[in-house]
Amino acid sequence: MGYYNKELDEINFKIIETCEQLKPYIYSYWVVKKDKIDTPMTQKILSDGCMGITINFKSAYAIKVNGNTQNCIKNFIIDGPTKHPSYMLLEKELYLLGIRFKPAGAYVFFDENIDTFENKHITLKNNSTWQIDILYKKLITTENLEDKIKLLEDFFMQKLKSNKKRS
Repeated sequence: MGYYNKELDEINFKIIETCEQLKPYIYSYWVVKKDKIDTPMTQKILSDGCMGITINFKSAYAIKVNGNTQNCIKNFIIDGPTKHPSYMLLEKELYLLGIRFKPAGAYVFFDENIDTFENKHITLKNNSTWQIDILYKKLITTENLEDKIKLLEDFFMQKLKSNKKRS
């Protein structure tokens, strides 16, 4: 794709634009996919104050922020806003799909205060407002990336419709 960082090309990094209805809340989706990583690699992610969610379809990975390392072994990880760069530590195989919220965009989707996620990468757990187990089963059985994005957009549109913060 020709990014300034050739390692992004090596892990097949792509950015996918969101639908019009979600643009006030979500910048974009991103995906990285590599069947085999021969040598462990570290990807530096500069801080932009935004929050995100990373969905993992393959091997565990780790994220280091401000000297703290978090092993990401679950399917959904909340990537909280940070003032520091993050370092993704990747090995084995890789297939991650991410949601990058706008600075205040995540607010309408979460019951918690966004500052509770600051400088953290934590597991997003299945609950009555985040039924991610059902979503993950649909995502994992869907081959086509465009169809995966459509599933995510449908999920976020439903969350948006049911949220009382959006007025």
